[in-house]
Parts: sequence; structure tokens; C-alpha cells
Amino acid sequence: MGDGPLVLLLHGLGHSTHGWRKVMGPLAAAGYRVMAVDLPGFGYSDKPGNYTMQAYVDFVAAWLDLHCVDRAAVVGNSMGGAITAAFAAVQRERTAAAVLVDPGGFGTEVTWMLRLAGLRLLRHLPGKLTRRRVRRGMRNVFADPTVIDDEDVDRIIELDAQQGTRAAFFEIAHNAIGLRGVRPDQSVAELARDITAPTLVMWGERDRVIPPSHAQVAMEAIHDARLVTFAGCGHCPQLEVPERFTEAVLRFLGEVYPPQP
Repeated sequence: MGDGPLVLLLHGLGHSTHGWRKVMGPLAAAGYRVMAVDLPGFGYSDKPGNYTMQAYVDFVAAWLDLHCVDRAAVVGNSMGGAITAAFAAVQRERTAAAVLVDPGGFGTEVTWMLRLAGLRLLRHLPGKLTRRRVRRGMRNVFADPTVIDDEDVDRIIELDAQQGTRAAFFEIAHNAIGLRGVRPDQSVAELARDITAPTLVMWGERDRVIPPSHAQVAMEAIHDARLVTFAGCGHCPQLEVPERFTEAVLRFLGEVYPPQP
């Protein structure tokens, strides 16, 4: 959507471009060209296997090449935040700004649901998802369950039915997470010390998926990063408090990566 400097949006584990639908319009209206992409293994994208951090960093670079874009602001939530941090660290000349939204990889602690997924103990869940099961799972993601709407629930059910979706989810979870949480080789904290782009770290203060305390690790790792927290918000501020999220992102980008006049 829109025209101007590119802002690329990267979703988290088990999500898709749908998770950005509430913020794409306002970002585009502010003067940016906004792209959200289903990462390989998710949504309607291919499920090729080899879901490594390096593969995802290479994918982001290839996506920019495909669209003839030299530099972009990259915004990532959860797993997408870890990918954003890794990309910004190794593709410094291509990262105009980085926004890490409740990112993974800055500590080992994660919710027990993700640990069980990493152990593949949930891969034999029966058949098709139901609205009730999805809503129950989403209560771990949202601080305020009243903002969970049928559109979110139905899209998760729809995408879960895509061939290869569950296998990809559990492969990625297993590669990244074990019984003790995020595997040591999946940490991006040390790598993030190489980030030179202006960086905004954002966190929901009631995130039950990845503890808000990880924000301090990110702030210590990334030179001159800024921090914004959201009271009464869980793991996905772009869905739960989209107006506050958009305002904070645009304030940051307006200073470090302004739209074209």
C-alpha cells in the first residue's frame, strides 16, 4: 500500500500478513510504501523447509532485490522481530531503520505453549481447528481478550488448513525452542550489537509469550536504541493497540526515516 520510502512488515511465528491489516493503511497514509509478506512456511507462501535464521535473512534481502529497493525500514513482531534484528545486523547498509516489536531471541524465557510446540508435543492435535480452540490460544497473546475478533480467528483457521502449515510451524518451533526455552544458538542478542541503524524496541507490558524484561537485554545490546512500552497490552501491539502502535512507529520513522516531501 502507498508510495514513498519502503516499510517492510514481518510477522511472527504462526501468523501472516493478516496481523498487520490494522496498521498498513495509516502507515501508507503517512507517506510510506508499506509491504507485508507471508514468510516462507506461513500463510499462502511456499513451505520449502530449511527454516533457519540465515534463510530468513537471505529471504528479506531477496525480497528487496525483487522490488528493486536498496534500503528499507524493517518492522518485525516476535519471530519477525528476531529476523529484523538479524537482518539489521548483517545487512547494515540496507537497513534504514529497525523496529523490534516484542521480538524473540533476546532471552530464553517463552510461554510454555511454545516450549511444548518446540518439543512437538502438540503436533498431533486433532483435525481442523475450531473457533473455541483458537480463541483460547489467543488469550495467551492478548492482554484484553475482548479485542479478539472473528476476522482474526477465522483467518488462523483458514491458514491452518493450508497444506504444510502445521508441519512448518512445528519444524520452526522445534529448531528455535526447547524445554528450557529459546535454544542458545537462536539468540540474536550478541548479533544485535552490530546493528547500526536507528532502532525502536516496542513491548506490551502484559506480554505473556515473551517477557517484557527481555526489552532491557535488547536495549543493552543495541547502540542508542529507543524503547516504547504499551500498558495493558500483550504480545501483538499492532493488533491490540493499533492506534498507539502506529503513532509510536510514525513518530520514530518521522525522525530517522521521514517520508518523501
